[in-house]
Amino acid sequence: MVDLSTIRKQSQKLVGKYRLSTSWLVVIGMSVLLGTAIGLFLSSSLPIRWSLNRRARNWEPTAADLARPEDGLLAPNMNVVGEWFTGIGSTSLTIKPGGGSYEVKCDTGGCLWRCDFQREGIFAKSELRFDLPIIQYNPVAFDRVFAVRFRDKDYLLPPANVKRFMEYTSSIQEDDIDSLRWLAFVRR
Repeated sequence: MVDLSTIRKQSQKLVGKYRLSTSWLVVIGMSVLLGTAIGLFLSSSLPIRWSLNRRARNWEPTAADLARPEDGLLAPNMNVVGEWFTGIGSTSLTIKPGGGSYEVKCDTGGCLWRCDFQREGIFAKSELRFDLPIIQYNPVAFDRVFAVRFRDKDYLLPPANVKRFMEYTSSIQEDDIDSLRWLAFVRR
C-alpha cells in the first residue's frame, strides 16, 4: 500500500525546492535584463553625443578656426544640399533644405565609437554656418564650412584646414587631386 504521509513529505520537499529555484530564476533573469539594459545604454552613442554636444557648447575658436579661403576659390552659388564625406568616411554631412535654413546631419566616428547628431545651418557668402559647432572624431572642431571650388570640383572646407588646403592646391598635380578629401568634405 501507499503511505500517504511519505508522499506528502516528498511533495512538500519538491514544492519548497521549486519555490527556491523560481526565486533564483527571477533574480538571475532580472540581473540579465538589467545588465543588458546597462550594456545597451553604455554601448550606444547617447553618452558620446552628450559629451560632444557639451564640448561643442564650450568650444572657443582659435586663430586657425577663423581662417578664410582666398576669394578665387569661394563658390557663393554652390548648391550645398547632398551627402558629403571626408577622409575614408570617418565624418559625413547630410545637408537638406529646411525652410530658410539647412538641416545638417553629421555622422562621425572611428575605431572606438560612432555618433550622429543634428545641426541647423545658414548659407551666405560661401559660408555654411552651424547653430552649434561640430566636433569630429579626429578631433577637428568647426562652426562653419566654406563652399569652395577647385578645378571644377566642389568642397566644403572647415576653417582649421584652410591653410593646408591653400598650400596643397598651389602645387597639386592633376592625378593627386583626390587627396584633397582628407582636408575637406567632398560629394558622395
